[in-house]
Amino acid sequence: MIKANNISVKTNKSAAAKTRQELVSMFVMAYNQVDFIEATVRSAFAQTYEPLEIILSDDNSTDGTYEIMERLAAEYQGPHQIRLNQNQENLGFVGHLNSVFDLCHGVLIVYAPGDDISHSDRAAELYQAFYQDRPLLVHSDVNNMNQQGNLTGVVSSRQSDLESMDLKAAAVSSSLGVGASCAWNPEIRDRFGPVEGKDNFDDLIFFFRAMMLDRMAHVPKPLVNYRLGAGLSRPKVTNNLKEGIAQERKNCQRAVDTYRQRLKDCHIARPERYDVIQLLEKRLATKEYMLSLLEGSFRSVYQAAFSMQKLKVLLSLLNRIRKATPDRQKKRVQRASNTV
Repeated sequence: MIKANNISVKTNKSAAAKTRQELVSMFVMAYNQVDFIEATVRSAFAQTYEPLEIILSDDNSTDGTYEIMERLAAEYQGPHQIRLNQNQENLGFVGHLNSVFDLCHGVLIVYAPGDDISHSDRAAELYQAFYQDRPLLVHSDVNNMNQQGNLTGVVSSRQSDLESMDLKAAAVSSSLGVGASCAWNPEIRDRFGPVEGKDNFDDLIFFFRAMMLDRMAHVPKPLVNYRLGAGLSRPKVTNNLKEGIAQERKNCQRAVDTYRQRLKDCHIARPERYDVIQLLEKRLATKEYMLSLLEGSFRSVYQAAFSMQKLKVLLSLLNRIRKATPDRQKKRVQRASNTV
């Protein structure tokens, strides 16, 4: 092991000499996933593609996740280059996501969240779909898996929805693709810059970037066992109205961050699409107003409601809060457990 700042590197020089293929990176991204991380790491080690660098990156976990990654890296005897990283402080999801592009050296970055399991041919299949046309993003289908690691028998794919979705629909969608199935061309960051807003998710931003430029490829087979009911984006059950309002505020903040980022990215990549820009501006203004209501006093809410347009937004917000009661939340989680 060679220590370089917070990176430990385990190299196998003979592996790169065996092939003239390009270096691919696999980024295992973890935070407090002690129950799942070993299976995730072992599935990364089992990849058939060479040359492959595997970055095991932990966002300052407190539950022993990093120690498992460290042990597995020390025990590894295979052909791949292993790079071990632990952030010195918790960066949060977006901060950790942005660090991916500084830690990886490959022409393609295969994303591996710390609770999912990659098939052994995943990196090879994604690179095969990438190497000729160099899309910004490559994604695949997934096998749905429950929290106990048992496959449900359902294969999920978003490809047909994506193919039928125009750019305006994509701009306001809250569900584009399965981020856990993706591999990224580093250009997806270099061209647009890092993701901004602490509550953003990779799939909501990167799929939109690729769709704007029509630079996306799909592998029509499952390459990941995707764990339902885990991860940062899983539905949350709230126990009372106060928690429901807090959750709705977080949802509004995420929507604000998403629309701001998509608006910025659209100005960069498709400034001629005034229709998309105007739609994003309108949606952003609405969500910013809803967020201000959730953060403000009831007096300011009632004063603002004298505007008919804002009254409609207020009533919509109250309806969303009503749906955040415990019984309704449990029904949402039950439905979500059966789908991606």
